[in-house]
Amino acid sequence: MDWRYLMLPVVGAVIGWITNYIAIKMLFRPHRPVRVLFWRLQGLLPKRRKEFAQSIARTVERDLLTAEDIGRFIDEVEWEEEVERAVAQTVEARLRDSRIHRILNTPIVGLIGQEVVRQVKRIVSRAVIAKVHEHKGGLVEKFQGSIQLKKVVSERVDSFDMEKLEAVLMALIAKELTYIETVGAVLGFCIGLVQMAWLLLF
Repeated sequence: MDWRYLMLPVVGAVIGWITNYIAIKMLFRPHRPVRVLFWRLQGLLPKRRKEFAQSIARTVERDLLTAEDIGRFIDEVEWEEEVERAVAQTVEARLRDSRIHRILNTPIVGLIGQEVVRQVKRIVSRAVIAKVHEHKGGLVEKFQGSIQLKKVVSERVDSFDMEKLEAVLMALIAKELTYIETVGAVLGFCIGLVQMAWLLLF
């Protein structure tokens, strides 16, 4: 048998692998338009970056995370302890920066003063929490009406550096891309076998 017939499956495998490799690379490259004779070449994702960003934003807003979801998270989150901690820290910081701090450190007044400070923290915290509870519903509704989740996501994705995006995606789906390249080589090899069998039989 002519050895050139045996080259058909090998050449087919190489061509299949190369074409799939190039197709994968052309998803991202070239990052900027390049003119080759009469053609203007650019990677699919860089060329359709805005459409890609808007598509992701629509998917996020419609299927993954809506403004109503975020509003509900805010409405349900346990934030009272954080308010109390913030009020306590603010009161203590203001006291440290004031003349009252020296008075509170005196032996006799200090015992009473510390209790007064604790009561002040508690009263202010309760007052702030009560006011937030009173207006929380309106705040959540205002948040839901004002947030433009789709616009935020779209702008963020559109601002991605394509080289970084390529590196991230390639790292995430490296095994799948290698599988695609391998499938191309296997299909090319099979096509070469079919061609070899055809030439030998006919």
